Amino acid sequence: MASLAIKTLQFNDRFIGLVGNGERKNFHKIYPVLDALNAEHGTALRLIDPRFAEEMLKIKWPQMLRAFPFATNAVMAHEKPGTPLGAEVIFSHHGKPKYVLPTGKYKGEKDVALVVLGISSADLKRDTGDIVFDVDTDRIIAVHNFPAATGYYQKHAETTLPHGEGAEERLLDDIHLSRTDQAYVGSIVRDADAWTLRTSFAPWDRFGMVITGSQEDFDKVGAIEPDVATKLSRPPPPRNPSTLQRLWEMVFPKE
Repeated sequence: MASLAIKTLQFNDRFIGLVGNGERKNFHKIYPVLDALNAEHGTALRLIDPRFAEEMLKIKWPQMLRAFPFATNAVMAHEKPGTPLGAEVIFSHHGKPKYVLPTGKYKGEKDVALVVLGISSADLKRDTGDIVFDVDTDRIIAVHNFPAATGYYQKHAETTLPHGEGAEERLLDDIHLSRTDQAYVGSIVRDADAWTLRTSFAPWDRFGMVITGSQEDFDKVGAIEPDVATKLSRPPPPRNPSTLQRLWEMVFPKE
């Protein structure tokens, strides 16, 4: 029997389920779990998309700490800075599994990130133990002028990825990119720091899940009754500068 300990939140007219703690999964292993859950209960629960994740991260919910960091239903890929895209982008971190995204019509382009939204189990193919994101080229979104270095950048509206010229400090709705200088393929993952996107998670890293569906769907799987989402007030900072201070600044950034 498929089951998950799901804590729900109500955000406007949408219901959100949080899964974390001891039930974190590798990105490619999240989909079989959701498939089994949906098949057993006749539901249509799914990972949230990056843009909705952005909306959620603007509100500070104590319940969200349960799921951080969490994967979205999108996969992204980029090459080393200045390296043209080959026929595929391959990401490996200390062995298997490797994540592979074919580049299709974008082969040969430089300084670009590729994004596929709405990833499902049907898009994941195993090839000698590696995970290939096998999607039609038409589904791939190219984010041009993808930054070569860590810094603050404008946010690409459709994908939430950073792009364009950088800045020393964050302006308005800028996002902070923390990127590897190697090739990367993986989920668009979000964490407690709402203004930062990292491209350094390994295929064997485990993530929480933030899933969406109808109230009826969550009732069918026996999710915990929903709380209404409320914004946390900004408490006094810790007295001593420390790791706790840095965590406090991440969770409660200055307005």
